[in-house]
Amino acid sequence: MANKTALEFQYLDELFESFIENLQLVIDKLKEEDSSRNAAPDFTLIDFWSKLETGYKSMSAEASKFSLWFSKPPLPKREECESLMESVQRVSLVIVSAYYGLPKEHGVRLRKYVRRSVLDVIDGVQTLAKRIKDERYQCSQGQLQSTGTVWEACDEFTSLPKNNCEAILQVIKNSSELVKDALQELQEAQETGGERDSGWDDIDEVLGRVDINDTNRNTWSEGDKAVLPPCIGLVKASRSCLKKVSTAVKSNGQWEDAHSIAQLDDLADIVDEVSPSVDELVSCVYAPMRHSVIRTNANQLSGVLLHLLGRCKATHVCKQEDTTWLNFLDHYSGGARRPARDWILVDGLKCVLIMTTLYGTVH
Repeated sequence: MANKTALEFQYLDELFESFIENLQLVIDKLKEEDSSRNAAPDFTLIDFWSKLETGYKSMSAEASKFSLWFSKPPLPKREECESLMESVQRVSLVIVSAYYGLPKEHGVRLRKYVRRSVLDVIDGVQTLAKRIKDERYQCSQGQLQSTGTVWEACDEFTSLPKNNCEAILQVIKNSSELVKDALQELQEAQETGGERDSGWDDIDEVLGRVDINDTNRNTWSEGDKAVLPPCIGLVKASRSCLKKVSTAVKSNGQWEDAHSIAQLDDLADIVDEVSPSVDELVSCVYAPMRHSVIRTNANQLSGVLLHLLGRCKATHVCKQEDTTWLNFLDHYSGGARRPARDWILVDGLKCVLIMTTLYGTVH
């Protein structure tokens, strides 16, 4: 009996190792630099989504079957196991082939979302196989959780953006949520007087950035406090800017011609810069405050916002009725004269003035 069990485990180990390796090859290929095949002459998004949906539904069913075969004795025979794995690999091929058949001309961002989703599905199946093997082919809580993970990855199909316009709106939404978190952090810093966790002080001391004998290094000076409101204003302006662009894309975004799709991808590339620039600004407001760093980071963020709105003006999402508020940017980005007090210490915070003029009080 023991010899029979050992032989069963041996052939299962061999099959599972080969299966897992094959899936890893697929995963590694998907993680490589994005490259699509030449578009089929009769390609349509409707057919693409239909094919991918069919693949996802099949994979969810295959994962259930795969898990069920190893949920209780007896263990499947070698032929049964081989057939099961071949079936999973066929479905994997359908899904991956569908992804590679999506032309870049339909949107780089759309392809990125699809690729991430396909990766999640294939990775989930591989994790399930690893869990079954590691648990020595006996049902476990981990196996059930891994099966559920595959189901969730397949169910994500319904929430995938179905065209490049929807993909860009998702990019803007994600960035806006990150900016919202950064704004909350900044407001909390204002409430605590700029104090950070002690761990940050230890790092600064090790790096020699602060004088350990300076008892005021953990608090803001009056000059520091004066800088914070415009910093908060600039982060709020960032959210307002993203909201304005999102509204324009939602109202006017086109996803059926290559030129418009490429313009949306360009906007998404700039949107990607907003949240990191906000984070850079927020990270430097804690005591001890370095005004030169704040000025640099504020200018950087202002430049990103101006670039985003300027690019928006040059794309199809900007209609005639939008030119009034967009043309206003040229006046300020060109260095219009303003009383020094209006710049509130940091030149880069001119975007606060721009957004306030455009929308009233930024939120």
